[in-house]
Amino acid sequence: MKKWLNPFEYFSEQLLLFTGVIFALLTVLVSFLSDILLFGSLKIVHGYPQSIIGALLNVAITLSVNIVVYFAYAKVRYRKSRLIDVSNVVLMSHIPMYVALYLATLPIVKESLSELESLMKHNSLDVVALPTKELLVLLIFGGLSLLLIVGFFYWLIIGMKIAINSKQKWDGLLVVIIGLVVNTLLQIINPFV
Repeated sequence: MKKWLNPFEYFSEQLLLFTGVIFALLTVLVSFLSDILLFGSLKIVHGYPQSIIGALLNVAITLSVNIVVYFAYAKVRYRKSRLIDVSNVVLMSHIPMYVALYLATLPIVKESLSELESLMKHNSLDVVALPTKELLVLLIFGGLSLLLIVGFFYWLIIGMKIAINSKQKWDGLLVVIIGLVVNTLLQIINPFV
């Protein structure tokens, strides 16, 4: 368990890269088959049909923008930062978000989200109108999603602090702020196909 709390200390850079790429490719396949888009790093959009090439481009856009921005930050903070280290951090830190996307494809979760979306479209977001089963599913999915977002930022912070050779607490805060700003800009610019 300790190894998974900080995989950047325990696993080789080749294994981290391989694991991150495999999960990214699996996400491409899941996005293509389920019509779900990981819109930036932090938002999942249902009902977004995409070709396999489109899904690949969408995942690649998110990852490459994050890698470029975090590598620029790493170079500013520590001149000896390596692209492979930052790439591994970005690839590995996205795994919790990929898991959230995989959970969103489960039929019971898709049903509950569709029911909620239907209520929202009719401006009648009366939580009492949702059956207990859907409420429970949404509560569990929401709780797990929050934990996975925390996992995303946790791996991003510890990985980037290793990549930039930092012990400063404020570097962790900057990593989170950069992540939020970059992914908000991605959603505003919307380069996804």
